[in-house]
Amino acid sequence: MSVQLPLHIGLRDSATFANFYPADNAQVLAQCQQCAQLEGERFIFIHGATGSGRSHLLQAACHAASESGQPVVYLPLSRREQFSVEMLEGLEHMGLLCIDDLDAIAGDAEWEEAIFHLYNRVRDGEARLIVAANNHPTALAVQLPDLQSRLLWGLVYKLQPLDDEQLTAALQLRAK
Repeated sequence: MSVQLPLHIGLRDSATFANFYPADNAQVLAQCQQCAQLEGERFIFIHGATGSGRSHLLQAACHAASESGQPVVYLPLSRREQFSVEMLEGLEHMGLLCIDDLDAIAGDAEWEEAIFHLYNRVRDGEARLIVAANNHPTALAVQLPDLQSRLLWGLVYKLQPLDDEQLTAALQLRAK
């Protein structure tokens, strides 16, 4: 069962593990697949340039977890103006929680504190948490030191960009 957010935030149907071309990102793909099955590492932080596949991986993890009957939430913080921080309450009870665009809340004290407390509640529960941003946790403009330390819990991966040959192969995969 997926949690439906009253925000018209949906998962792209095309964002699946099957059509993610990993190239040099096979390890992060494998970790996200394990996390979606509620196995392996409980905290994953993914960073990389725009268009590197961060959102695709988070949404693919949500699709996979949902298909196996787990409650999931995909939350793109770039759209946070559509909801309040109170929406984060209770999300630690999901099977999988994917927070995208963490950069969008850097410097916003209210959001930083809410994400900090969410990390702590997830740690104390059973949920898995995958977070994505443009930059490594230590390079984010996060003002709350305790949040920055939480962002380093678990695994941290940088998505490697595709070269021209890999990009062609990825486009062929999508075309199929």
